[in-house]
Amino acid sequence: MGFRVSTEPERTLLGTVFPHSLSERPWRRPVQLVVEAVLSTLAAAWIAVTLGVDEPGLVSLFLVAAALSARVGELLEENRRNIWERRIGGWAANRATAGGILALLAGVYAGYSAVACMLGEARVASLFAFALRAAALDGETIFERDFGTFPALVAHNAGVLLVIACLAFVYRAYGTMLALAWNACIWALVITTLAMRGAASAGTPAVAKVGLAIAALAPHLVLEGLAYITVSLAFLFASKGLTTYPGGDPRLRRVLAASAMLTVAALVALVLAAAAEVSLAPRALALL
Repeated sequence: MGFRVSTEPERTLLGTVFPHSLSERPWRRPVQLVVEAVLSTLAAAWIAVTLGVDEPGLVSLFLVAAALSARVGELLEENRRNIWERRIGGWAANRATAGGILALLAGVYAGYSAVACMLGEARVASLFAFALRAAALDGETIFERDFGTFPALVAHNAGVLLVIACLAFVYRAYGTMLALAWNACIWALVITTLAMRGAASAGTPAVAKVGLAIAALAPHLVLEGLAYITVSLAFLFASKGLTTYPGGDPRLRRVLAASAMLTVAALVALVLAAAAEVSLAPRALALL
């Protein structure tokens, strides 16, 4: 597997260091994407914090999106080839694309979790205040967190879904990566901060508590991530289709039909994620 040296203006230096092609092995491909996302996130956070800019947490998000949007674009190009050239079924091609983006999302989440563990609660509160404000984080621990009611969660997450759809439709790969990185950053920092507080009160190693908390919340996080990824793909495909094909082209109808089905799938995943957050997450945390 070679390394790429590219002069394309949309690529960052990190993009020239990572392997050019994704592995065809089912187990190696997601690992490769997770590692790329983790390293990109750590680099973005380090640069933003070291430079001493205002709101370094927010700046790091834009840097993460800039570093990973090219890889998202490659996943989308692979999707196009699979459907139109290799004649692979749409659901199979879209599953592969969604899985790749989910691996990137997991890597961003892991990267910001590591950043939170390295900085500690006080510095996280100072450097990433926007994330704690967005989550209305008070003085509770992970075990005291109120996850809200099912209708409230569905309504809130539907609003997030709409924002992600708009960003994907207008800004495509970059907008998709920025929206997903924002979501991953907030969840990672909030869960890690709450877990560290719980570890401090219980006299347990912080890393152990963070790992247990992530495992307990994993079903909800995966379902919510899939909902956001699926809706972003739906509106990104619609955006590309509307600007590529004329109104009466049957290919446009096919693209829009696929986008509609993906949107329905995203809504189903969103409802399931809210149900998991209300029912499974508190029970799993209670066992800890």
